[in-house]
Amino acid sequence: MKNKIITSITNFFNKKTIIYTITLAIFITIMLIPVDYYITIGGGIMNLDKDIKVTNEKQKKGTINATYVTELKGNVITYLLSYIIPSFEREKIKDVTYKKETKENYEFREKMYFNQSINNAIFVAYTNSNKKITTKSNDLYVIYIDEFATTNLKIKDKILEVDNIKINDASQIKEIISTKNENDYVEIKVQRKNSQIITKTKIKVIDNEKRIGVYILNDYNYDVEPKIIFDFSGKQSGPSGGLMLSLSIYNKLNNTDITKGNKICGTGTIDKEGVVGEIGGIKYKLQGAKRRKCDMFLVPKENYDEAYKIIKDKNYKIKLYKVETFNDALKILNNFL
Repeated sequence: MKNKIITSITNFFNKKTIIYTITLAIFITIMLIPVDYYITIGGGIMNLDKDIKVTNEKQKKGTINATYVTELKGNVITYLLSYIIPSFEREKIKDVTYKKETKENYEFREKMYFNQSINNAIFVAYTNSNKKITTKSNDLYVIYIDEFATTNLKIKDKILEVDNIKINDASQIKEIISTKNENDYVEIKVQRKNSQIITKTKIKVIDNEKRIGVYILNDYNYDVEPKIIFDFSGKQSGPSGGLMLSLSIYNKLNNTDITKGNKICGTGTIDKEGVVGEIGGIKYKLQGAKRRKCDMFLVPKENYDEAYKIIKDKNYKIKLYKVETFNDALKILNNFL
């Protein structure tokens, strides 16, 4: 009799445990269902000096840091938390992607922009340091196709030839298009996964300019001396770290310590000519810089007014500097006490 009672009690709790387990599993599954939002949860800084290694570099006292925005792929739980936690902000995926651009293609484009920011930073830092740098290769990738385009090109296609002409730079494609008439087609040979295929793209006139509606990114590969190695986590994306990347590389290539022992933080894109460009998410990046006690913050001229207002309104104890070019940043750092 005693054994029957114990067995009945055990079976009862076992059944409840199974029910609880199933219920919990269903709840967790629902909470992790993706939603069409990105959730921004704050900002931070990344010490670039730890992720960049140059042969025979000399140790410097200060650090050069890129600021970033922490953005999560939205799911039910993060979406609901954005209504509870003030610092969590929702942004519809369609508001950050181009028309008819998928989330996957958007993330590919942002990764390619990050690669380009590294390449531009290498070029700017090495040329300004009078160090050896030669172009080993330049691959061209399709990163976006406009809605008006008439083409069978696809995102991630690697362009090889246009009208049987080997292409080494995106500017060559513009030159070829300029020789054509509206409604003509150009044949574009591409590498798509493991195959080479011929595609056709129609030329149209938009805003008095001959265009094919295809956005192409140059992905340079440089041979440099001294050698450089990057050790990023793989989560980085977008072009906004370009300025700080170039400063970190430059500081490793030269004997003079441009940090002067300070924690240098900032943001901004950079092109091959060293021109610094506008970025997004400035308030989050300033939050990260303030929280990590940066001594100074470099910001593109287009973002300066917004950054200045945030610092003033929030009473952040951080020195703000406006930069338009890489050389501007060097001058500011040379004069910073």
